Amino acid sequence: MSYERRMDRRERTLLAVILPIFALGCTNDAPPPLVSATPVLTHPVEPVGDASADASSSRDGSTVDGGADVGDAGVVTDGATAASEDGLSPDFLAWLDGHGYQADDFARRDLGSPASFGGKIPTLPGTGKRPVVFVHGNSDRAIGGSYGGWSKPRATFRAAGYAPSELYATTWGPGDPNQASSQTHRASYLGRVRRFLDAVLAYTASDRVTVISHSMGVTLARRAIQGGLYRDEAGATVDLGAPLGGKVAVFVGLAGANYGLSSCYLAAGIAATCGTDTGFFPGQMVGFSVVGRARILEETNRSPHSEGGYVVSAWSRYDEILGGGGLVWGQKTAEIPGSDEVREVNDSAVGHFQIKDDFGPWLVSVVDR
Repeated sequence: MSYERRMDRRERTLLAVILPIFALGCTNDAPPPLVSATPVLTHPVEPVGDASADASSSRDGSTVDGGADVGDAGVVTDGATAASEDGLSPDFLAWLDGHGYQADDFARRDLGSPASFGGKIPTLPGTGKRPVVFVHGNSDRAIGGSYGGWSKPRATFRAAGYAPSELYATTWGPGDPNQASSQTHRASYLGRVRRFLDAVLAYTASDRVTVISHSMGVTLARRAIQGGLYRDEAGATVDLGAPLGGKVAVFVGLAGANYGLSSCYLAAGIAATCGTDTGFFPGQMVGFSVVGRARILEETNRSPHSEGGYVVSAWSRYDEILGGGGLVWGQKTAEIPGSDEVREVNDSAVGHFQIKDDFGPWLVSVVDR
């Protein structure tokens, strides 16, 4: 018998109202409206420099510094880059059109303002660095939209010497917070992420890339890289091709829900985001075992360390979206199985979005390792 059937009408009504707002946005990467007045959500983290060293821990004993970054040229990387770098470059667009990617519309023209970035720009030549592909979370976009996408990390990488031809992202979903609770690991989303990865590899003629993912983008990217046939809850299928992990040098998962979300404990059947098939349902504890976890999560976790040569997991213990100290049935949900490096930030000023936006210097150091 499911949780939903055990609840009476009053309880179901309460959950139907509260959970989609507070948590099923969940992986929607949007600050939950019920706690939107919390300072951690409404104010950026101030530069803390070495003061943050004691606020994080890692498996290898090193620490994480947060805050804004200043490039060698003295440019503060607060998310501002030249407007000419927004959107896919004309060179990349022409290449995509000539190599069978017209229908993919990685530029996402349907979203109006630029919602993707990457590609060669004649006046900004490449530096020979390994390309980085960013995968955003639910409700977010590659760039712009309500939550800014990868604007800040991209600016940090640019200040660290990366060229536009070495930084890539496309928007895989609607980028609309109003649709957050209906988002799942759809076949079309997985296909878009995988084809973009394939396109970047081919366009840059690189042997390997780095993938940096956030929130729902973590599980989407992991499954896309694993390859094979995939079926979603609507019965749509996609062939993701051969496993791609050998072509990913470094995979970073920031605040992912690899074992589900604690806020979805009682929410199966109420909103798609917490679904038992392709959502984030964390399962039920039966005796000493967890049973019934969402199929997408179970399938993806069966192949540990398949994401790339070096796998990194990072999250904040104060993540307001993961909740519960980041634990699901006592397990750290943001820790990708088989991770080579784990970063758990113990700082109340760092939440779900700050781990993405304000830890650019650390991300650069991981990628350049």
